Amino acid sequence: MSSLAGIVLPHPSESADHARLRREAWAAWRRILEGQRWRSTPAGPRPQDGGRITEGAIRAFALAMRAAGLYRHGYRNTIEVRRVELELTCPGLPRPFDGFRILHVTDPHFDLCDGLADAINEAVAGSPADICVLTGDYRAACSGPHRQAIDALERLLPCLDTPLGVWATLGNHDCLDMVEPIEGLGIRLLINETATLRRGEAELRLVGLDDVHTFHTPLADEALAFHAPADPRVFALALVHSPDMASRAARLGYGLYLCGHTHGGQICLPGGRPLMTHLDSHRAYARGGGWRIGAMHGYTSCGAGASSVPLRYWTQSEVTRVTLKCGTG
Repeated sequence: MSSLAGIVLPHPSESADHARLRREAWAAWRRILEGQRWRSTPAGPRPQDGGRITEGAIRAFALAMRAAGLYRHGYRNTIEVRRVELELTCPGLPRPFDGFRILHVTDPHFDLCDGLADAINEAVAGSPADICVLTGDYRAACSGPHRQAIDALERLLPCLDTPLGVWATLGNHDCLDMVEPIEGLGIRLLINETATLRRGEAELRLVGLDDVHTFHTPLADEALAFHAPADPRVFALALVHSPDMASRAARLGYGLYLCGHTHGGQICLPGGRPLMTHLDSHRAYARGGGWRIGAMHGYTSCGAGASSVPLRYWTQSEVTRVTLKCGTG
């Protein structure tokens, strides 16, 4: 596909001063939320995921897998990152964007285990796309050092063949202090913000929200509504760490919703049914499938890495290349 005529950031209806002030307000709010013991979600405060009991159960499970001789199989499902090809026929996609390709990478948790970052780089190499979108959780822990994850992101960039850039959102494992080093790499973070890709009079709008599973604020709701498409020449894509805002995005007229967070369950029953999704809502959209809500397509990636332990059963790490096609869907 030929290059687009232009990329606009921030939204043309928003002044640069307003965008700066809004980012500063978000940063102050995020700093407060990162110090809280409760999660802030679209449905209100919720207990933090995990805790000592859950972490103890995960460690016990890993030991049981070693004793049963199944640890290597689960580890291989994590470290062998597959590339998923997904073609979506989208109602309302402007014809100039027919064939537009999006490389989606989410939940890499780069520093979880040795070799994972290299495996992700191998999976994206040789996968040209128009843009790459990253939807959060770049480190394994929820606090503490993040330099290893930033270094892994830096090594990922030369492996990408995406001439229209790399766009990203934050996940629940990512902290405010990671924003500056990520943007310093040339990755464009969309934190309750939008970027507009234009071809002639047609627009593809990328609307990225801060994580809403743990760090939801009214700024996310406002951004989703403010940047919703109001013109048939505009196709809007929501980039959110988790599926929690999917119904709202569909009601607002978004055409596509890309997310992760769930790892496809990571530890699943035979056939891929998740034992745990870490979702407060939208559990039906916990795993891939190319789901739909009304006219809006959605895809929940199984994630490029794993969480807590480098083990997966009846699911595999993935990166996804999405090709958009015009049509009635």
